Amino acid sequence: MPEEVTVVPMREEHIEGLVDVYLQAFHDRPSGKMGRAYARQFLRWFMNYDHGLAFAAVEGRDVLGFGVGAVLGYQKQMNRAMFWTVFWSLLPRPWLWANKDVLHNVTVRIKVALGLYKKPASAPDIHYPAPTMSYVGAGVSDKARGKRVGKKIYTAFSTTTENSGKYKAIRGTVHETNAPVNKILSGLGWKEMATDENGYVEWAKIF
Repeated sequence: MPEEVTVVPMREEHIEGLVDVYLQAFHDRPSGKMGRAYARQFLRWFMNYDHGLAFAAVEGRDVLGFGVGAVLGYQKQMNRAMFWTVFWSLLPRPWLWANKDVLHNVTVRIKVALGLYKKPASAPDIHYPAPTMSYVGAGVSDKARGKRVGKKIYTAFSTTTENSGKYKAIRGTVHETNAPVNKILSGLGWKEMATDENGYVEWAKIF
């Protein structure tokens, strides 16, 4: 009889399996091109951050996916903590500096870490009550297809946040072409707040 997929708080024993999931899920994204050290530090940061949430989807001993988030405003602390990991991840991969998406991503991270980043004027100007939990990202392995792992992760994250009594809202962004996730969030009671010029939908639920 197959094991049931469950979503549990992320632990150190999950990390290496989740690094594999991360690299698979984001293989075509700037962060996915920076290798295992970057993925490992990214996951551990959310797992250890006092105002963060990190979940792992497991099936027996198999790690199938993750979901991470932190209280809105986390970016400066995260990017400062990740600075040297990003540096050492890019150093042996000089070809990545020729990738405009990677260069943009790194430039934004440096500005955020130094407190110099300004939100583009075209970005949706939405004000949330403090503290608001920001759903930062999720990754699901290819072998998890058909097991509704993504829905279980989003549901666990949303339910935990709402039932904790610590937060006043939850928000996150999903591209408008990602119909499955947009449907999941709508089903969980999240509302569409805005869509930016790049097609990213801002979703939120006020408690």
